[in-house]
Amino acid sequence: DGNDSGTFRGVGIHEEPGGQEILLITECSAGWYRYITGWRFNLAGILKPRFLYGYTDSSCVCIGRLHNGYWRLHFALDGIGGLVVEETDSPRGSRRENWQPIRIEAMRLRWPNRKPRWRVRKLSTGFTAEIVPNAKDGFFERRDIGDGDVWVLKARSTEMIGSTGSFANIMQYVNGERTLNEDLVVWYGVHLRKRGADNFECPPMGPDIYLSG
Repeated sequence: DGNDSGTFRGVGIHEEPGGQEILLITECSAGWYRYITGWRFNLAGILKPRFLYGYTDSSCVCIGRLHNGYWRLHFALDGIGGLVVEETDSPRGSRRENWQPIRIEAMRLRWPNRKPRWRVRKLSTGFTAEIVPNAKDGFFERRDIGDGDVWVLKARSTEMIGSTGSFANIMQYVNGERTLNEDLVVWYGVHLRKRGADNFECPPMGPDIYLSG
């Protein structure tokens, strides 16, 4: 309603009508901007990280810009470690999905004319977490304002988003380490451009993560 007042600090927990999803949600502020970040947990075994942003009235927000959000997804499928990340362009549910392993740390892009998916798999049990991009998640543009779309890295607690510059600088951690049968992290990025003083509404951004096993 355009009213930016309020004193709530914390995380809201909400059961959606019908009881099929639990929502965890919080709001952050930075200058003129307001960010909403949350997770939806669906009874069907689907995790839905979500990110949105808006802004208050100010001439400063009329300048075009690209907003980025990132998740660091550290998977424990039936215990830590023993994982591989696989990728495919095949349609979800097709008879031959043609999954290919990523054996060495890498960054991947979501090209507009492709529909890639990624799957984290426990080698010993076959348990999986399939990462399916949202159509509104956007695309990498250039290094100084986005840094990439998806990264597969060997898990290290010291490898977090960089503290300097205007982008996440996750590429600094892609240094040739083995990612087959290891403890792994998948970074997932979303990007949305605001073009000048246009009327703007941010859609919910973020992938759906399908658990199996």
